[in-house]
Amino acid sequence: MAHNAKFGIALDIGTSKLEGALVDLASLKIAATENRVNSQASFGHDIISRLNFAISKDAGQEDIREIQLAKAAIAL
Repeated sequence: MAHNAKFGIALDIGTSKLEGALVDLASLKIAATENRVNSQASFGHDIISRLNFAISKDAGQEDIREIQLAKAAIAL
């Protein structure tokens, strides 16, 4: 692989899974993929439950944001 190769990242943040792809921008081919369970599921299995959690607690939005960022950092 050339040292001047350029890559892009595609992310899909779904309700049940997080998926990512590393794309070679010259060939538009996928160089690597990764997926994880969406850690926000601990706040509810669907988006409505998660929204209710976020608005029903003073720190609900921050709780959901922090767990997602922590899991993303571990994955990197």
